[in-house]
Amino acid sequence: MSRAPLHASARLRVRAGQQGPRPARPRETAAACRANCILCEWQPRYAGLFNIAELPMSRLTVLLARFIGLFTVLLVVGLLGRGSATVETAVADGSVMLVYAIISLAVGLAMILGHNVWSGGALPVVVTLVGWLILAKGLMLLSITPDALKELFGHMHYGQHYYLYLLPAFLIGLYLTWAGFTVASPNTRF
Repeated sequence: MSRAPLHASARLRVRAGQQGPRPARPRETAAACRANCILCEWQPRYAGLFNIAELPMSRLTVLLARFIGLFTVLLVVGLLGRGSATVETAVADGSVMLVYAIISLAVGLAMILGHNVWSGGALPVVVTLVGWLILAKGLMLLSITPDALKELFGHMHYGQHYYLYLLPAFLIGLYLTWAGFTVASPNTRF
């Protein structure tokens, strides 16, 4: 089974080990790429996004994707096994939620300060978005009073629909795990 040729600018970057902005392509390389590359015929703007195994990523992006992905998938599976009572009990305890807010705030800030990457493919952007969402969650939990949080949680009907609330986290975790373990890293030893 033959694979479609890799986009010309991605080939140049993989060979040179570059991770920065795309180098300017000579006209003959661009023309040859357009003639032979399925990605350029289909969507030249997103040519490098779909062949994730060939894109080089920073070691931090790969590490965060693997860690957050596996952590999220395992946590969601554990929460599905225990039912909604665990989360309902934690939300009812104001001190537990304060500690959770402080930890979320610290982790979100650390991720944003260490990995605030808005280019280079879908994986770095998703990792950055997860960091911003963790920070927003920490700020929200820190600013809401325990009684208001209990009331908000009651309006969500979490006990009846907890699997639906866990589904987005599970899907993001699956994507990060898959992408983190299939992307080419400059040095995969951590």
